[in-house]
Amino acid sequence: MGGIIMYYKSYVRITRRHDLENCQLESMWFELKTKLRSILININYRSERQSSVYFWQYFDQMLKNALDENNNIICLGDLNKNFMSDLPSNIRDIFFINGLVNIIDKATHFDTRTGSTSLLDPILVTDSIPVLDKDTIPFDRGISDHDGTYVTINCGFSKRRTYNRSIWDYKKGDYDLMKQKVVETNWEYLISDASDVHVAATNFTNSFLNIASECIPTREVTIRCDDKVWYDSNLRRETRKRDRLRNIFIRSNSTSAEKKFKQQRNKVNNLKKQAKKYFFTSINENLDELKVTNCKQYWKTVNMLIKSDTPSHDLPPMTDPDHNFKLAYEGTEKSDKFNFK
Repeated sequence: MGGIIMYYKSYVRITRRHDLENCQLESMWFELKTKLRSILININYRSERQSSVYFWQYFDQMLKNALDENNNIICLGDLNKNFMSDLPSNIRDIFFINGLVNIIDKATHFDTRTGSTSLLDPILVTDSIPVLDKDTIPFDRGISDHDGTYVTINCGFSKRRTYNRSIWDYKKGDYDLMKQKVVETNWEYLISDASDVHVAATNFTNSFLNIASECIPTREVTIRCDDKVWYDSNLRRETRKRDRLRNIFIRSNSTSAEKKFKQQRNKVNNLKKQAKKYFFTSINENLDELKVTNCKQYWKTVNMLIKSDTPSHDLPPMTDPDHNFKLAYEGTEKSDKFNFK
């Protein structure tokens, strides 16, 4: 027998649905709740030693039970049936009657002994699933004789955390002018005229920052919390181009648009690998030298690397029992739920 395992991000609202599973199959069901819809996800593994007839009978029964409550369904896994060849009529009927369509059109299994290829790992979706992208993921043949598969869907939720911040450009500061303004300011009056220590602290802080802003220029920068340390502006530009081509392909659904999108997608994937490899190669070469010549910069670099490998600990989506268990995704929405009462 094989096995099934499910990984998901902590901020994704996923629930195991034991009630939809069949104990005769290696199969798991999950319910994914998003801003736009609830989606049932089914993961399967059919062993070559398992009866094909019984598997598809049980599979059909599971689908019908799931469709009774939700028509947004994604089924995936290793089904050990070649979807690049003509499927038996009983299997075709199951897909047709339950409204499932396979969206993977490439081989996923590669037999190193015979050199034959087959599509054993389909992704089956109902027509209500908003598919944005789908493809296979190459794997080292020394690790697996299967390629991975993926599908991107529209969930109406983006976790990207981006904000603007003003930073001081200290190298261009006029510190002679700043010293002059500090000397000319009546600090004693600002503090003694205040009604309490809190007002005095506010007056002092505001006055000092006003002087600093007059003497030290600032500039706006965009902080992207989710970016990797090796993610540069060129990679961001090519990624945006990829996203534009993907949107064109989704709207037009033409062969030429699909080709341009996939070429750009492959280019971005290669750029990511190169950028990551170059960054860590450069870091490894310089760390030993920095440890001796510039201890401060050394620890700054080490902390940056440690931070980049630290996973996000964002709270998962929260439900509000007072409002029909509506999901809250953004930080402000979650705070409101804590502060409501």
